[in-house]
Amino acid sequence: MLYKPTKFEIEFVIEKIRYRYTTIFTKKEILREELIFYPEGTRASLFLRESTESRPKYGSYFRGEKKSVETTLLPNRLLLSVFSNSTNEILKNVYRYFRDHINIHVKMDSSSNLNFSTTQIIKKSNSTSYKVLVEKFLQAADLSISDIRIKETQETIKNITFPDDMPEKIKQDFIESIATQAYLGHYIYQDGKITNEVEYFNLSDEESTGTIKMYDMASEIIGALRFGNILIIDEFNSGLHPSLNKFLVTLLNNSSINKNNAQLLISTHDTCILDIPDLRREQVWFTDKNSDSSTALIIQQSYSP
Repeated sequence: MLYKPTKFEIEFVIEKIRYRYTTIFTKKEILREELIFYPEGTRASLFLRESTESRPKYGSYFRGEKKSVETTLLPNRLLLSVFSNSTNEILKNVYRYFRDHINIHVKMDSSSNLNFSTTQIIKKSNSTSYKVLVEKFLQAADLSISDIRIKETQETIKNITFPDDMPEKIKQDFIESIATQAYLGHYIYQDGKITNEVEYFNLSDEESTGTIKMYDMASEIIGALRFGNILIIDEFNSGLHPSLNKFLVTLLNNSSINKNNAQLLISTHDTCILDIPDLRREQVWFTDKNSDSSTALIIQQSYSP
């Protein structure tokens, strides 16, 4: 049981054409890899790889070089990734779908990793519109954020030494991520009433874990909604108040907001999201841990929120 192969299968749509990609693998090799699609509503094969000892089989819709690509194919390398640099436009589009439309957020606690993509996007944006969008997102989450300021300082990196063989781009990206700091503005209250004065807190040192994580995920949530992406979040409840968990699920589950059909796939131990009124039965899956530490999927029969 412990050494059984892993299987992944995903169905998706590119330019109104449905695709299904399947791969089965172990730690050492790809056992099966298949890509099919429905160009005219009828199932057709693009390629099928059944073992590392035989050549892949190609369908009639396949166009492009085969042999030269297969020379770089290794037992533990996906055929789809090899074709990413080929002249086959269909496969390149499929590869780009995985690269550009599936985002994985795996940080257990965002406060332990301060390389915030949200900060970098705000900094590189040519207008204030993106910053305003992030501010509105945080305000909608009831975090009382009135403004965001991005500041640069060299103090945080002046004593850092880098290996001589470190590539310059990696070095510069690291310096930029450390030297660029976000400050969140909060209105000051006096005698229980809000004033026009704003106090700015350093995100990494003075904000709560929940605020840090919401800020960190802001760019991923906004990107998913804007481009109809798939956002995968592991340990969704880590560092977030239950009300923030419900806010994010409700946000993605609202068709008037999620107009591009973005998808949110999460793993969580927090059952509070089961109280969301519009959550449908097929959107919830339960798992349990077996005695051999494997995970079993429990097919729920009677769940009704």
